[in-house]
Amino acid sequence: MEKERVRKVCIRFHVEDNSISIQESQEINSGITDTRILDRRQVPKDTRNPSNIFLLSDFQIGGSVTIYGIIYTIVDMDARSRKYAREVLGEEAPAAVPWPDDVYSASVKNTFSKSAVRGVTSDDMDLRRAVEQQLAGIYSKHSNEDITIARQFFKNPIKEHLSYLALWDDRANISGDLHFCVIRLYSENTSIEIVEDRPENCGSTGGPILLSRQRVPKPGSDLAASRFQEHTYGKLMKNNYLSAEDIHIGETYTIYGKPFFVYDCDQFTRDYVKANCGFSLEPAIDIKPFLSEQKNHKV
Repeated sequence: MEKERVRKVCIRFHVEDNSISIQESQEINSGITDTRILDRRQVPKDTRNPSNIFLLSDFQIGGSVTIYGIIYTIVDMDARSRKYAREVLGEEAPAAVPWPDDVYSASVKNTFSKSAVRGVTSDDMDLRRAVEQQLAGIYSKHSNEDITIARQFFKNPIKEHLSYLALWDDRANISGDLHFCVIRLYSENTSIEIVEDRPENCGSTGGPILLSRQRVPKPGSDLAASRFQEHTYGKLMKNNYLSAEDIHIGETYTIYGKPFFVYDCDQFTRDYVKANCGFSLEPAIDIKPFLSEQKNHKV
């Protein structure tokens, strides 16, 4: 059971008139929009003697001050305050004191230390921003993932894509065949489209698109079945998707149950990967052994 909680605040002391202002540190998902505790004013040490106010010398690292019945323990000061104490007051400020832990802070710290993947979905973030806008008229800062995705979208031309040549060998199944495919990876948002390269009058039924354009999760990504929507509708993760850094020549990638063997790519893709990903793609793979190989169909 939680009996106490350590609240982190910032005390600003204005040397021009010995006034003080106090503001609490903003906590994630706290629901508190106004973190001001004390507006700027001169604060008496004892309300019965208003002329005896707090001075700068009363605030020392490791010490405590009582302001309007609340005890504040001084644990640190910023670099600018340390410089002022050293150059103006001629004093060297003591080293910082570690923050004390409470039950709530320890539980939150333990939760975040166990999870390496962001636990808040994009629809949760959108809902939070909508509620904040309605209640307080403000928008919270977007996450670093959202900013990275937006920068990538505006940086790359629309519909610019990398083209990888791949094989999907389905000859082990009844009526299966060796499918020649093109994997298109769009640089604006790392979405992937897979199209089969069919010869004319091949007799195949259905359309050539094997996978409509979407972001493809990496193998082993923790996807919840109830949150299998695209980014706008609440993907559980935003960074565990296949990108240009993950695709190499000579590797096999299982995408929604189908193995695709990447054996070549076009020159634009090679130049793009070398310029933006920091490595060069492997040379093309000879696929003649695949063409001559015969597989028995299961009956």
